[in-house]
Amino acid sequence: YYPGNYEDTTKNTIKAFISSDINLKENRRLACLIINQLLDKLNRIASKNNLEDITSVAIIPTDSWQMLNQQGYLAVLLEIGNKKIPKDKNLWSNDDAKNAILEAIDSGVKSYG
Repeated sequence: YYPGNYEDTTKNTIKAFISSDINLKENRRLACLIINQLLDKLNRIASKNNLEDITSVAIIPTDSWQMLNQQGYLAVLLEIGNKKIPKDKNLWSNDDAKNAILEAIDSGVKSYG
């Protein structure tokens, strides 16, 4: 995972890039489980700490990233937040939010089974 990079500082997204190969359905399922955990945890932390909320979510099938195209493996590459949001409002400057991202990914993977 990594932060997004948008000039528009009101844009705070979660994008999940997944392979569009034979595992598309299962990659999408895993992405949804992780995103649901992220939204729940990050929106609570954002409200509590006066940070920018997540404003949009997308799951994007792609074949352009080699790391996602390992047939037989599930893979989700996450872009979370926006590093251009001022530090005092940015999820990436908050330790609780950074820990929540890791917990959400872990929870999503575990709930996949």
